[in-house]
Amino acid sequence: NHLFLSYPGGRAIHSIPGVPLIFSGFLGSAEFGLGDEVTGMNSVAGNVLMLTSVRETRGLYGNDVTDWVLKLIGEQTGGIRYSTQRIDTVYGLDDLGITSASRTFQFGDFISATVSQLVQPIVIAKRPRFTASTIVRESNQYRLYFDDNSALVMYVPAGERQKPPEFGFLSYPFPLSQIY
Repeated sequence: NHLFLSYPGGRAIHSIPGVPLIFSGFLGSAEFGLGDEVTGMNSVAGNVLMLTSVRETRGLYGNDVTDWVLKLIGEQTGGIRYSTQRIDTVYGLDDLGITSASRTFQFGDFISATVSQLVQPIVIAKRPRFTASTIVRESNQYRLYFDDNSALVMYVPAGERQKPPEFGFLSYPFPLSQIY
């Protein structure tokens, strides 16, 4: 197991295997450059770590420095800081709206697609006010919070890959700036 960290300048680094506090290339750690600030890291099925920036999503495939491969998953899709979350796949808020990086059944690789077409005018209007995101696993919800006390809720139907997500809207008595 590795500890992955990201740093300003679009760098991601991992510790040596099994020792999360030692970062030495001589002992087995590695560093990767994304070319843009890292805005999210999500571990997904198949030993893939999705590294997201505002403009793109990359997948780090493999087990250690001997077989790491950094592949481009979504050239035009990414996620703004604090917006990427994993339910059945990784969702994020970017310039295209809410995007999904889901595995294709044909090739076992990933494709990116916008899933917020039903509420796109709301997503575009609210995006500059975005502050945080969460998931509610019990009800398959991805929630985006905004500084005007509102939240957009996306329900992902469990086990029904062909069924589109459903959307709802919440209002809070106070703005949510961060959630941990």
